[in-house]
Amino acid sequence: MDQDKKSYRKRVTRKRKSKSQSTSQPVRFEEIEAEDGSKKMVGTYKNNKKNGNWTYWHQNGFKHSEGRYNHGKLQGEWQFWYANGNIQEKGSYILGMMTGNWDFWDSLGQLIEKGNY
Repeated sequence: MDQDKKSYRKRVTRKRKSKSQSTSQPVRFEEIEAEDGSKKMVGTYKNNKKNGNWTYWHQNGFKHSEGRYNHGKLQGEWQFWYANGNIQEKGSYILGMMTGNWDFWDSLGQLIEKGNY
């Protein structure tokens, strides 16, 4: 999910207290933009690892992928889209590994494969 950081124009970072933590440990929120001002990615870090919901965008502004991280590893349901906006794949991760039922589409939106991991 990491994208080439050389093309980023600006990084906006805010710290806030996590509602889910009683220790009030700060969570870092980042919104990273391309040179043209379009969003590239938005998400949070906890203990310097991606944690929580993350969204990525293609250069043309269409969503690229969306899902959740837990301690730097992909976790739970993720969806990926082609640059034309059509869904590409959908499935779940546990500790960064594909798991369960996955669906895969071609760039025209036709379901081309189903898999179980």
